[in-house]
Amino acid sequence: MAGTVPKPVPMTTSGREIGQIEKVTNVQVDLTTGNVAVTSTGPLDDRAVKEGVDEAGYEVVES
Repeated sequence: MAGTVPKPVPMTTSGREIGQIEKVTNVQVDLTTGNVAVTSTGPLDDRAVKEGVDEAGYEVVES
C-alpha cells in the first residue's frame, strides 16, 4: 500500500504511530511532500496502517 498525507507530518506524531505497527522496521516522513515511506519485515495489515495514520490526525490517500 502506498499513500500520502494531505499535509506535512511531524515524525513525532504519524511516524511514531505507524512505527508501532507489527512488522514495521523503519518510517521516513518527507515533511516537504507529506509522503510517508514504511519499511517492514513482511506484508502489513492495511487497516492497521490506516488506523495508525488516522490516530495521528491524518488520512491515507490511496495511489
